[in-house]
Amino acid sequence: MGSSAQGVRSHGDRAVSSHAALAPAYVVLPLALMTVLVVATHGWLLLGDRAMPRSRRRIRLANTGVMLLAVPTLAYAFGLATPGQPRAFTVSWAVSIWLLLMVVILAAADSLNTMRLYRRERTELLSGPERRRDGSPDVRRTDARARDEGPA
Repeated sequence: MGSSAQGVRSHGDRAVSSHAALAPAYVVLPLALMTVLVVATHGWLLLGDRAMPRSRRRIRLANTGVMLLAVPTLAYAFGLATPGQPRAFTVSWAVSIWLLLMVVILAAADSLNTMRLYRRERTELLSGPERRRDGSPDVRRTDARARDEGPA
């Protein structure tokens, strides 16, 4: 890999400038803006979904917040940071990778929570209706279910 005084490095048969971003900003920034709008809209719609269990809504809102931080960070890393600015380039990519890892961890937590909710719901369905001492069905929700599902 050769290097010249102008900051151009040779990679095989192509030259890469250390003063150019990885992707053009005029492509990256509009895509990032559209992505932020879609993620923010999805988060806003989650806030109004009362049918969703609270535990699931909390995890998904947390993931939405992390994604709203990750998208502009990735846009900066791809479209604005250059290898010619080693500190900004390294920090932007390190933060981007960390935020993407957080998105994956929250997605895994959402998956585990979904399995937990499924097992509980399946157990409730298979056990049949709960009965009170007088024989009438118990329509009250258990404390754990009330905590996850929110107000009736």
